[in-house]
Amino acid sequence: MLRIAVSGSLHKDEEGYNLAYANNAYIEALAKQNAVPLIIPCVSDEISSATFDPKQQGTDRLISYYQAALSGMDALLLTGGHDLDPRFYNEEPKANLSSTLLERDISEFCLLKVALEMKMPILAICRGLQLINVYFGGSLYQDLAERKEHTFMHVQRSAPYKSWHQIELAKDSELARICQTETLQVNSLHHQAIKELAANLTAVAWAKDGLIEAFTLDNYPFLLALQWHPEFLQATDMKMQAIFAAFLQEAQIYKQQ
Repeated sequence: MLRIAVSGSLHKDEEGYNLAYANNAYIEALAKQNAVPLIIPCVSDEISSATFDPKQQGTDRLISYYQAALSGMDALLLTGGHDLDPRFYNEEPKANLSSTLLERDISEFCLLKVALEMKMPILAICRGLQLINVYFGGSLYQDLAERKEHTFMHVQRSAPYKSWHQIELAKDSELARICQTETLQVNSLHHQAIKELAANLTAVAWAKDGLIEAFTLDNYPFLLALQWHPEFLQATDMKMQAIFAAFLQEAQIYKQQ
């Protein structure tokens, strides 16, 4: 079976214990297609956002850690969660910024760096999309209220298992080929989004208000980044299942190399 690395997060419970975890919806989406999800935890290191360049460096300890963690893995799923520290895209925190987790940011930048060097297939969801954009030099809206073109709520008020709005897919894109359509109904659970897209990324889906909903990485075997959460929709939506199936197909190709 395929072994899929799933980026983990940290949560402090009511008793004060830090728990390493990933939302079970990611696990179910992969296991449903007979892949083995393995959570890769974020680990702390004594470094600050002021001195850390996500693309040019990583601490030797964290790079070695994630090289070992990804050894024997067939693909990487970057999950959703905390806001990114805005200092990574040269902004100071603003009023509507939600909770950040510096150790997760730094850990995942190092994890991403290693996965890219390995040419590993990558599926990135929500925060994962934002992380990759910032890694390559793009920027984010800290909160969509600051966006002039913001015309509807991207933080849905219904359950995450229900779609919220329509997006348009680039006609000749890999995403359109995977889903066999040029439109999708997606959920929407984010208050941040791409402001400036990094130069080596190509947008392949947009909301009706022009917000980028998906991108790919130029000249890379397989990297698909999505702003919505297909893991919540895949139980009843064949197009979302197709996204995970395509990701795992790429993982199989990678495994056989």
